[in-house]
Amino acid sequence: MNIYIAFAFCLLLLAESCGGTRPTVNAINLERTPGIKLEGISKEAAVDIANEEVTKEYQSANAFNVVVCEQSLFWRVIYDGGGPEYVIDKASGRIIKKQKLPQGPVEALNSGTVSLQDTISEQEAVRIAREEAFESYGDKVDINQFDDVACEQSQVWRVILDYKLQPGEAVKDVPNGNFPKYVIDKKSGRILFKEIN
Repeated sequence: MNIYIAFAFCLLLLAESCGGTRPTVNAINLERTPGIKLEGISKEAAVDIANEEVTKEYQSANAFNVVVCEQSLFWRVIYDGGGPEYVIDKASGRIIKKQKLPQGPVEALNSGTVSLQDTISEQEAVRIAREEAFESYGDKVDINQFDDVACEQSQVWRVILDYKLQPGEAVKDVPNGNFPKYVIDKKSGRILFKEIN
């Protein structure tokens, strides 16, 4: 009987090792300086997870420019050039959300890339996002509780107002993760997409 149990255990270990390598998840450490971010899977591991997923729908990830944005709790992997965006939990390596968002105005997408001349800066994109968030929330939400995460794509800025983790704050105590998120056209400063809850 013990031989069968040992044999079954060996088969289980063998099957588990054949399943491919998953990213190593480091211990979570919130006791850091302001601008706290979870330690967990690396940026490279997040890209590997997203690449594995994107190739289920597209022939190759090489057709896109991969843009990686680090938030407090998540990695956001964007396939600039018409691909999807993945939100990956830093602690587990699990894909939390996949979405396709505008990556530029239709006229710019049809005519090629936006010229670097006369485009808005990262600071201007963040200012536009913060002003719009303030207008949307009014007195209900303190906009200063958010950190600015601005990710540059070829034709747009992806701006996320991400919750600021406080020293000693437990992840379970973080409010709902639906914070203001924007896609802002680099040429005009126009908001092409917003997600406000």
